[in-house]
Amino acid sequence: MTVCDRGHPPLCDSTLTNISIIDVNDNRPQFTDTSYEATVQEDAIVGQSVLTLAAVDSDIGLNARLEYHLLAEGHFKVNRTSGQLEVARPLDFEESALYTIDVMVTDCGHYPLSQHTTVVIYILDVNDNSPIIQLHLEVTADRLTEKNFFK
Repeated sequence: MTVCDRGHPPLCDSTLTNISIIDVNDNRPQFTDTSYEATVQEDAIVGQSVLTLAAVDSDIGLNARLEYHLLAEGHFKVNRTSGQLEVARPLDFEESALYTIDVMVTDCGHYPLSQHTTVVIYILDVNDNSPIIQLHLEVTADRLTEKNFFK
């Protein structure tokens, strides 16, 4: 920066000046997809990855650092920093063939901003139940004969 007075002759002086611009948390995080869907087999092991959520924030520093959260606990969990959605408890197609999960991404600014989305997970059935045979016999006395019953 150079400063000069209005004298004759003008006197001037110069110095180096650093200007730091501090980011204001003025941008809300945005999920990169408008909706998320996935399928997972009912015999998936606990910890198996289902999908990875992704979001971006146009701020910088802490204002752009993102954390993912599930709004309710259940059969799935999310890695707070990576956005990886994983199986948290054993699944059973016969119990539920579909899960709808509300997810939130939040930035780490002093006044955090957030966005929500919904993830739909379809459970694929696996042949894990043995067949059950149920017989209902009705025997009446007039149909019982040695000829057709005791062969």
